[in-house]
Amino acid sequence: MAELANIYRTLGTDVVFVVLIAGFWLTLTSIYVPGTGLLEVAAVIVLIAAGAGLVLMPTSVVGLALLLVALICLVARISFRRNNILYAVGFACHVLGSIFVFQPGSRPSVLIIIAANLLALAFYQLILQPGLLVLNRVSPLDPDVFIGADAIVEGTIDPIGTVRVDGSVWSATADELIESGRRVRVVSRKGLQLYVVPIDEP
Repeated sequence: MAELANIYRTLGTDVVFVVLIAGFWLTLTSIYVPGTGLLEVAAVIVLIAAGAGLVLMPTSVVGLALLLVALICLVARISFRRNNILYAVGFACHVLGSIFVFQPGSRPSVLIIIAANLLALAFYQLILQPGLLVLNRVSPLDPDVFIGADAIVEGTIDPIGTVRVDGSVWSATADELIESGRRVRVVSRKGLQLYVVPIDEP
């Protein structure tokens, strides 16, 4: 334990903070795009690494609570996609949590805090927000959406990739490698991930 504590002290709060924020966004992304498995595993590993640092360093319960509220608000937007209050409160808590997650005198540099929050905002606006726009057109509560529909593979499926169906790009998985450009058929759906089979020869 002493050796681990020395490692984290050597790394400093800057590194632990970056790992914590990475874990936060990996967790949120795995909730927005369920079923891939890779995101969930990565989120758990990163959060464990960040959690060890938080235990060994002078952290603040208030800061952690603010980050938790931020996560809850941004997750709630999946069900309340037009509620901009959740968006505003979520990012306000994200910024405040970033500032106060460590006790005074041990906080990360201001530049790292600013950069982390700007990158988080850009990631949400450019990656996760478009996903919510797709959900506005396709209800995630209807498991039969797209089943039987034809699609085009955009990112090689091995075993996970992406397909374009009905004008939008979805995460997809299959039992075999399917290269980009091939036509496939959607046979089932789990969350925001489609299970597909090829319908033409390579």
